Amino acid sequence: VLVSGFASRLWTIRRSANGGATWTTVDSYSTGIGNGGYSGVATGPDGSIYTVARTAKKVGKTTQYGWLVRKSANGGASWSNVDYFANGWPGGAIAVDAFGRVFVAGWNSTSPNTWFVRGSTDGGATWITTDSFLPVGATSAQAWGVASDALGNVCVIGEASIGGSKVAPIRRLAAP
Repeated sequence: VLVSGFASRLWTIRRSANGGATWTTVDSYSTGIGNGGYSGVATGPDGSIYTVARTAKKVGKTTQYGWLVRKSANGGASWSNVDYFANGWPGGAIAVDAFGRVFVAGWNSTSPNTWFVRGSTDGGATWITTDSFLPVGATSAQAWGVASDALGNVCVIGEASIGGSKVAPIRRLAAP
């Protein structure tokens, strides 16, 4: 069992090997901001662990916010940063399909908020934006969840504001 969350500017991944009876911290990473926002964790078919959260980093004299994807290929013993998406909010949505493709869903924090999905087909070595979505007439859209089935079909659910109403679109994505 793996969980991801925040406490005191630290983005922490905890693991339980006995169904939640005891826990071990396998990663603790400074987000650079007081409230890191949403985070998520997923495992791949090869046992790799992926996690995503909102973070901040200094770019010159300014602070840039975005989402950061981290990966451990050895059960949490060591970690590497594999993707940074400037102005991104990850929505806590990360999934790895049966083929090892990694997907992160969320939105940008610029106006108008537009939902984004980023994907990697090579274990996090390279990333592309696989979906950018703002429905016609919408003033904002956020992707909140991503999942795949055993065949590799990937679907994303989110929220869009159209007029005074909220809708919950679901999109099926093409493979990256």
